[in-house]
Amino acid sequence: MSTRSLPLLLGLLSLAGCGSPGGAPEPSPQLTAEAQLPEEYRDAWRAWYEDSPDWPEWRERVAANPRLASFLVDNLIRVMVRFYDHSAVVKAGDLPGYFERSQRELLWMHEASAPVLLELVLVGDGVVAFLAGDLLVRIDDPRWSLEVALRLTEPKAERRRRAAALLAKLPHAQRDEPEVLQRLERCCLEDPEWFVRAEAVGAIGARALAGSDREASRRTLSLALSDADRAVALAACEALAETEDVMAIPALMNLLERVERGSSGDVKLLRAAELALRRLSGQPDLSGADAWRRWWRENRP
Repeated sequence: MSTRSLPLLLGLLSLAGCGSPGGAPEPSPQLTAEAQLPEEYRDAWRAWYEDSPDWPEWRERVAANPRLASFLVDNLIRVMVRFYDHSAVVKAGDLPGYFERSQRELLWMHEASAPVLLELVLVGDGVVAFLAGDLLVRIDDPRWSLEVALRLTEPKAERRRRAAALLAKLPHAQRDEPEVLQRLERCCLEDPEWFVRAEAVGAIGARALAGSDREASRRTLSLALSDADRAVALAACEALAETEDVMAIPALMNLLERVERGSSGDVKLLRAAELALRRLSGQPDLSGADAWRRWWRENRP
């Protein structure tokens, strides 16, 4: 984590629970020590805070000044988190409120805000991580899919899981998509924690449906069907079904046969395999590995 994002995170964690139960907290332009700020910073913040007519002009000045943009981003994120719990009770005539306005500016300033948002997805508490991730998805910039994929090797498992979960929602990375998929594949098959592998499985399925390499995705998900942890195998069944790739049927039949012949009697995994087979084939009445193999011999593409 950068030295700059750590103080920001601590401020956000304290703001996430602020406000009185009786109503929305009063906004304050003094989210940082105003007396210590350069005059330009104070004027820029007041222009946004007061929604003054010259704010569009300040926007352009902010875009041309990385330090000023960083200052605005930090404080806008604090405002967004602070007013999240109260945004639902803002009267329609009062919209956009501080929550909506702060989100709008963070989206507009995405070059400066996206790096901070990514850090908060990985290390923030539940509300902070959710809001930051939602904005990253709405930024809809293919560059950030690769940036997030690079974080799949984070030392802490929860950060790797969050990165994989975010990749399920981010856009196709265009020319970088093969690398994104390769990193997800390694995470899916090699990560030591089952819940990280399961999240990576879901991300691979989602990206395949959104236009990633379907054949490569199918190979990885088919391997995940043999994961030692049942939760990962169940996630792989669901992901294969969602890809709508009929060529995944043989791998699912193999799983079904292994479960039927095994001694564990894993009913849940058996049902997941059959459900995936039915979704991919459109055959709701077949049951058992032998019946599926007969159907496949007669109907395979």
